[in-house]
Amino acid sequence: MEKDHQEIETFKIDQMFIGSSQEELIRQGEDRRREHPIAAISTFKPVERDVVQLIKLTEEKMIPELLGMRHQRMMQNPFSYFRATAGIMEKDLRQFPECQSHIPVIICGDAHLTNFGFFASPERQLLFGLNDFDEARIGNWEFDLKRLLTSVVLTGRINGYPKDQLDMILAETVHAYRRGIKYSNSLPLLDRFNLSYSVDRLLGEVTESEQMKRVLQKVATRAPKNNSDAVVKKFTEKTADGRLRFKDNPPRARHVPQKTYDELLKGMEEYQTGARDDVRVLLINYEVTDIIRYSVGVGSWGTRCYLALLTGKDGSHLVLQIKEALPLRYNLAA
Repeated sequence: MEKDHQEIETFKIDQMFIGSSQEELIRQGEDRRREHPIAAISTFKPVERDVVQLIKLTEEKMIPELLGMRHQRMMQNPFSYFRATAGIMEKDLRQFPECQSHIPVIICGDAHLTNFGFFASPERQLLFGLNDFDEARIGNWEFDLKRLLTSVVLTGRINGYPKDQLDMILAETVHAYRRGIKYSNSLPLLDRFNLSYSVDRLLGEVTESEQMKRVLQKVATRAPKNNSDAVVKKFTEKTADGRLRFKDNPPRARHVPQKTYDELLKGMEEYQTGARDDVRVLLINYEVTDIIRYSVGVGSWGTRCYLALLTGKDGSHLVLQIKEALPLRYNLAA
């Protein structure tokens, strides 16, 4: 393929062993482990590449007026840079086939520490887990674990953790990952599919540190307040005719041209046709009353992210986020 870059097929499901039984999968995994032992998978090999060029490649389709602020955010500390360069880490990990497990699963693609947190289930129960799937794809299982461990190292260094304590945290993180995989594999398929991690269960398992319990309880108490009502209160204002409208705060928050507004409305209508029936029933009781482009995060800063204000028949409000997920692109010549 004579191209400077290519877009990776991130959800080609036939890369996975869907047709195999559990016994066959275990046997295939054992074969792969003999071919690619843990010692090889955990070997670090430095990669030579033009990082600036790769960042430019990532930013080709981003909003130009936001790139200056994006670079400022990236340069705050090593972890900020790390958050904005998931694609570069993915490229680095793919450089050496002998250092990969070659066991494909559906991975998060960006499983760093701050992409774990509290969120509400459809039944409004407070859960804990991964809450960002912009980079979700078919990939080697260890890519998620390596991304998580790297984030532990970077945040630990920023917060002044000594090396011996960081090493202990890394070891415990790996052990927790293994325990989680073993527990999941012990469940019947239906139980595994419906598995969730409630905040009560999390608090019940944190038995060694009373301070950690207090911190988690404080966060869990605050989490339900981060909802649409909070967004409406913070980001909207009333117009002369009494209607709510998002506040402009350029360049971060800016109302979109009518053409973009109409395209987003069409996209939301298309989304509803494929949504679950209960979601569709809910959304038909709302109408979109405003849309604003609103930048978030570090890695997503510069992409096309929007907030849509929906007003219900009863006058209540709902805020939905429309977020662009850029395709993975690798510079093959780099």
